[in-house]
Amino acid sequence: MAIQHASADVWAKAFPDSPLCTPPATSFGNEVWFRSKHYKGKQEKKHEAAGSRWKRGWYRGPAQDVSRGHVLVRDDGGLTIAKSVKFDVVNPEEEFRGILSPAVASGLPEEVLVPEDSPKVADVKAEIEFRSRKLLEGRNYSMEAVVQIYQLMELLGNTDTRIGKKGRATSWYTGAFVHGGVAGTRANMKEFPQTTKYLTSFAKYHCGDVKFSALGLAQNAQLGLHRDSHNYHLSKNYVLPLKDFTGGSLWIQQDDVEGEEYVEKLLANGKTIRGVSHEMVKGRVISFSPRRWHEVQPWEGERLVLLLYTPRATKLTSDDVEALNEAGFNLDPEALSADEEEIDVRDVDLEESAPALQAKTLKLEGNVSARGVLAFEEIEDSDIFTASDPGDYVHTGLDVKAALKKAEVTHNVSLNEVKKNIDLWKASALKEFTNLRDVKKAFTVKKRGELPPGCRLVPCKGVYTVKPDKNEEGYRRKTRFVACGNHVPENENSCDLFAAGVDATSLRTLLSAHGHKQWRIGTTDVRQAFVLAKWLGLPVALEPPTIAYQLGLASPGEVWFVEQAIYGLRESPALWSNFRDQQLALARWTVSINP
Repeated sequence: MAIQHASADVWAKAFPDSPLCTPPATSFGNEVWFRSKHYKGKQEKKHEAAGSRWKRGWYRGPAQDVSRGHVLVRDDGGLTIAKSVKFDVVNPEEEFRGILSPAVASGLPEEVLVPEDSPKVADVKAEIEFRSRKLLEGRNYSMEAVVQIYQLMELLGNTDTRIGKKGRATSWYTGAFVHGGVAGTRANMKEFPQTTKYLTSFAKYHCGDVKFSALGLAQNAQLGLHRDSHNYHLSKNYVLPLKDFTGGSLWIQQDDVEGEEYVEKLLANGKTIRGVSHEMVKGRVISFSPRRWHEVQPWEGERLVLLLYTPRATKLTSDDVEALNEAGFNLDPEALSADEEEIDVRDVDLEESAPALQAKTLKLEGNVSARGVLAFEEIEDSDIFTASDPGDYVHTGLDVKAALKKAEVTHNVSLNEVKKNIDLWKASALKEFTNLRDVKKAFTVKKRGELPPGCRLVPCKGVYTVKPDKNEEGYRRKTRFVACGNHVPENENSCDLFAAGVDATSLRTLLSAHGHKQWRIGTTDVRQAFVLAKWLGLPVALEPPTIAYQLGLASPGEVWFVEQAIYGLRESPALWSNFRDQQLALARWTVSINP
C-alpha cells in the first residue's frame, strides 16, 4: 500500500489535470477521520445509533476502483473505502486540557460543532412562512429582513442554483409565468403564500405603485447581453439592489444617447447598439423596458437584487388573475387583453435586425464533477395526468395484439408493463440509443467531470409504444428517449420559442386552389426531425433514465451531452423550424418542358 501511495503521488504530480490520477489526500499512515454510514432497509442512509458519525482511521492512499475514494485502516484493523475524509483534526479539549477555558473548537467532527439533529425541510419551510407573516404584520420592510429570508430559502434548497465559470448563482421566483402558449402561476406562490405576500408588499413599499405580476430574488446572476422577449412589451422591469457590492452596474440600451456617456455593445448579428451604464446602489430602484437590451457589468461581493416584471398575461385564467391579486401583485389590466404580436414602435428597427436564432438553457443545481450515479426514477403518466380515454395506455393484463387489431392504431405502453417484460424491450431501446448516439449524433456519452462549466443536467425518460405490424406478433415495439424539458425554468429565455407551421386556413386554401388544376399533392414524414437541427443553446446534458442502466445502455457517472435538438427541450421546436426553413430555401429541382 505504501508503494501504491507513493506511485499515486508521482502520477498526480506528473499529470495534474488528468481525471485518471487522484492525488493522495494526506501522508501515508496519517491519522484521519471518515464518515461512517449504513443502510436500514429501503430508507435513506441512517447514522449509526451509537457513537459519532465520524470514525478514526489511518490513511493508506487513494482507492483504485472508487472515484474520489480513499483506502483507510479502521481501529479494528480492517480496511474500508471512504469519500468523506478529514485529517489534521485537533481537539483542544484533549490537547490543552487544563490550560484553555472551554471554547468552540475548530476542525472537529461536525457533531462537536453543530447540533446532532439538523433542521428538517418542513421546519425550515415553516420558519420561512412564520418570519414572513410576522414581518408583514409588523410592516418591517428592511433590506436585511429580505436577505435573511433568502438565506433560509437557500438553506431549504428551494432556489435554482447555477454553477458557472463566474461562480455560484442562485435565484427564487414567484407569481406568474409564461412559456409558449402556456401561462399560469408558479408553485412557489402556493407553497409560500405568506412569503409571496410579504415580498409583494416589500416591493410596493420600496418601488411605489408599479405594475408587476411576477417577482424574483437573484443572487450573483449573470445572463450576459439579452432582452426579456416573453414579458408584456408595454410593461417595465424593476431592479432593486438588496446588498452593497462593488461595481455591478446595469447597462441598458439607449439609442438616442450622445456625447461620451454611452457605451457600445456588439450584437451577434454584427450590429452595434448604444447604451448607458446605471450604477446599482442598495435601496435605489432602476426601471427599463423589457424590449431593451441590457447586461449586468462585472462586480465584486454578493450581488442580491429584487426583480419585478410582467410576463405576457393573455393566457392567464380568471382564477390565475384572482390568485395574483390576492397575493398582492399589481397586475396591469391592459396586459390581459393586449395583442401579443404587437411590437413597441421604439423597437421596430431593433426587431428587424435581431440576431440569428439562439437558444438558451439555464443551469441546474449541483457540481458536474464525477460522482456516483444519479438516476431520475420514471413514474407513470397516470400518476400525474388523468387520461381521457382508458384505452390510451396498454396496461397489465390487456391483450396487446387484440387491442391493436381492434384499434389499428399506435398504443402507449405503461412503464410498469415495460419493466415486467424488460428483455423484450431491449432491442428497441438499443436501436433508439444507437440511432441517437451514432447515426444522428444527437448526443455524446461523457463523464460528469468532462462537462463544460455551467452545463445544465436535465432528466431523460423513455416513451414506449407498440405499433401494428405485419410480423408474426402483429405489432412491433418502439422506444423513444426524450428530455424532460419541464425541469428547465421557463423564465429568462433569450429567444422566441415559437415554431412556425402552416395553419389550417392556408392548407385549405392550397387544397382548394390545386383542386382546379392537374397537380399532384403529396405529404412526407421526416423521421426524428428535431435531431437534424444543431443544438444552439447553452450546454445541456441528459441524465439517463433508470431503465437505461437496467438495459446496459448507461454506466454510473455517464451523462448524454446534447449535440442536436433533442425532443422534449423547449428550444427544440424553434431550432427545427429555423433549420427546416433554411434547408427548404436551398431546395432546387430540374424539369423538362416540351416545346
